Amino acid sequence: YDIILIVKKGGFMKIIKIQTNSIKLGQFLKLSGIVFSGGEAKKIILENDVFVNEKNRKKQGETVV
Repeated sequence: YDIILIVKKGGFMKIIKIQTNSIKLGQFLKLSGIVFSGGEAKKIILENDVFVNEKNRKKQGETVV
């Protein structure tokens, strides 16, 4: 399966595409190089628009498919 992550922060937008059955949102952010820790992932998720396969996500530990 293709999973597409889009993070919008101010004028910044990063799009990452991976092939996997599922991944936790925080792990996906770390894999993409957007964050380096779970704490950073939580902050990014709460303060910005994070979309996975066109759905806005707000839970760091959420498994996305």
